[in-house]
Amino acid sequence: MGFRDYRSLFLGGERIIAAYRGDIPLFGDVSTLPGRFEPDLWALSTGATPGTVLLHVLSLPESGGGPVTALEYALEDGSWTALSGAGPGTYTLQMPTAGVDYVLRLRAVNALGAGPASQARGVRSGAPAATVPASFTASDWTIAAGNGAAEVVLTVLSLPADGGAALTAVQYTTDGGQSWMALPGLSTGAWALTMAEPATAYAFALRAVNAIGAGAMSTAKEVASGAAIVSGGTISMTQLVSNRVYQRQAATGGLFGLGEAVVSVSGVAQAAVSLVQYRLRDADTNAVLVPWSTAQTDVPAGAFTLNLTLPAAQRFYNIDLRPEGDDSRAVTGTARFAVGRVVLGVGQSQLGRMFGKVDTAGGTIAALVPGASAHAVVRGIYTGNGMETSTANAGWQVPADGGAYASTGAAEFLRREVAEHGVVCAFVGYGLSGGVISQLLSGSRQTQMRDLIAETGAWEAFWFYLGGSDAVAGTTEAVFAERLASLMADVNSRNGYAGPVTRIFTATGTRTSETMAAVLNIRRAVAAAAAAEGGIWFEPRSSALVDQVHPSQAGNVTLGAALHRAFAGHWNEPVLTSATRSGAVLTLNFTTSDGAAMTVSGNPVGRVAVYPAGTTTGSKTVASVTAAGSTVMVTLASDPGGDVDVWLYPHPDSNTAAFLAQFIGDSYTADGQASGRPARASLQAVTAISGEGGGDSGDLAATFGAGQITLTGFGSVTAPSVTFGAGQITIDV
Repeated sequence: MGFRDYRSLFLGGERIIAAYRGDIPLFGDVSTLPGRFEPDLWALSTGATPGTVLLHVLSLPESGGGPVTALEYALEDGSWTALSGAGPGTYTLQMPTAGVDYVLRLRAVNALGAGPASQARGVRSGAPAATVPASFTASDWTIAAGNGAAEVVLTVLSLPADGGAALTAVQYTTDGGQSWMALPGLSTGAWALTMAEPATAYAFALRAVNAIGAGAMSTAKEVASGAAIVSGGTISMTQLVSNRVYQRQAATGGLFGLGEAVVSVSGVAQAAVSLVQYRLRDADTNAVLVPWSTAQTDVPAGAFTLNLTLPAAQRFYNIDLRPEGDDSRAVTGTARFAVGRVVLGVGQSQLGRMFGKVDTAGGTIAALVPGASAHAVVRGIYTGNGMETSTANAGWQVPADGGAYASTGAAEFLRREVAEHGVVCAFVGYGLSGGVISQLLSGSRQTQMRDLIAETGAWEAFWFYLGGSDAVAGTTEAVFAERLASLMADVNSRNGYAGPVTRIFTATGTRTSETMAAVLNIRRAVAAAAAAEGGIWFEPRSSALVDQVHPSQAGNVTLGAALHRAFAGHWNEPVLTSATRSGAVLTLNFTTSDGAAMTVSGNPVGRVAVYPAGTTTGSKTVASVTAAGSTVMVTLASDPGGDVDVWLYPHPDSNTAAFLAQFIGDSYTADGQASGRPARASLQAVTAISGEGGGDSGDLAATFGAGQITLTGFGSVTAPSVTFGAGQITIDV
């Protein structure tokens, strides 16, 4: 018999029942309580039946030396309940209430007693058993007489609780529940129902249905169906102008959240009718967008006009009319129209060529990539090259090859506008070939322009592009500014749009004719007008031409893209603010925006003019142009020996591809366009101040003494000459 076989020993007067050497038991009963259920030993989940919870015992804790005889759980801090087993497995527990969150703890038990409780865990008991839906309350629905004969309108404002199972039908009864009819939908909304008899009282009640069954019938509501149609006259409708785009009143609101406009629809009632309704359809799919709705009641015999508020969208509409709810007398609209964004343009031939293609220009709208938008419309009059009659009579059309509006300019511009604004967009333009601004202030051309504006009615964006012919005519800056202010006052007064208008002003754009001095007069006046109108001075200079003035099809694409950039608010071109000179190198400093840096392409020596300070003669040859950061370095062919004036994008331009590729601007492409924005064209010269070295005048110092001025430090140049006049001394370095 070994030492370990003893159950106990006596040592002196004490009985010893167990002994250990460190953690090693030597003899006796060494059993302990079970260990704790750690988180990885058990789990909880929601049961599939009402009120049940599944307790998953994944593994048992340490048994304490003896077998685990029971497993117990407790809710919150309540009493302990034994599970049906004492080993791993899944146990189904019935909770007091279905669909309620509970917190449980778990412990193991052996012959010595219960081990420590686990950490508490939460679980939701199985959902209650589904029931039939709740009943409709009186505030959940309404019933009213409809406009049509025998018609009622049932409106469901809210649905009752579904009882735990999805609704499958909403039904109504008019005979106290003996028979039931399903509504067409399971959502809130209004439904026009045609009853058996007109002007007859009906008692309506509702109920909801799910997979379990039908809910209780609601309290009945009584309504009289629509009165019988009294035989009245028919109506006719004047079809709207095909493809016309009505300017929305704002960019938000309306059925589609993109704004809305009031569209006037006129017609004639052959006899008095009590009601005229309208219906709005998608012109391409024929889908009904707005069902028959009241346009006007008590319409007398004779002519009438309906002012209908219709939503802006990227789609064309048809509108139908019917009197007194009678489909047999309905009038179908056949002319499609739209509500969206209108851009008005007024200018001379360059603007007219945005929609009226030059005959000799190659390139087609069909070849544009991305392709032209089907939701773009042009309405224009261009008075040049025999196109005045064809464009004036063309009306509103989607631009297309072979039509009056075959230029790629408007097509490209409007494609970008539609993508930006999500509505049908129109460009309405008046292009006066060879026109000077005075022609738009009186006479037949003013009348023609005003008639087009009246036809348009309203616009949310405006583009002025005119000035080349005035430069040819020698119009002074002051005269042009005065005439432009008068034109803008006239145009603005005729705009029916009450919201903010984005205005873009262009003087001459790319042009290979006229002198810099003549163009500057117009540029300055136009830039000042842009500032006065809160607009943007926009002077793009990279459009390829077919002659000295007019863009080619490719040039119009360039111009259209740039114009959209301006209207989108991204024409924040870099501005030349100062310049310095060191020898033959001029450093031009720019203010940039949007995190863009200065950049150049094509060694743009033709985009800079350099003259001795204070002159515009004796130009200096530019050898190269480079850019870094916010500066541009212009290297002259030789040291000019003094201060020079710098002009950016001077006139005239050249129409060679190499010249048009020359670019001084920024690197901004965040708006998705392939190239940045050109630097702002000069309105006045920026003088490059000479620094030290290279024959400069150096740091000129003046010392004043009794009756004298001493000049020193003029470097290697000759001593300055001094001229004395009345009250002044002129020093020429």
